[in-house]
Amino acid sequence: MLINRLINHKLGSKFSLGGTNDPHVIAKEPPPEPWQLPKFEPFIIDDYKAHSEPILPPNTNINNLIALFNLFYTNKIIDKLIEWINAYADE
Repeated sequence: MLINRLINHKLGSKFSLGGTNDPHVIAKEPPPEPWQLPKFEPFIIDDYKAHSEPILPPNTNINNLIALFNLFYTNKIIDKLIEWINAYADE
């Protein structure tokens, strides 16, 4: 597990998030009983065959993949991703 490896790297190998592969280890308490699921009510769509267009900001070119990508990832998010990737590469 990646998080265990990162913690072991930073805090030493004696620290662990738990979990074991030993089949002889018995849980201290039995698992909780599952709760009852809510009644399922399907969402009714009357015109499921009707075609529609995506709701996009005005003047968005749907043929420009970069423009569509930028709707979800701002420059601030991309800069943060680059920062994290570079920090990971330096380790």
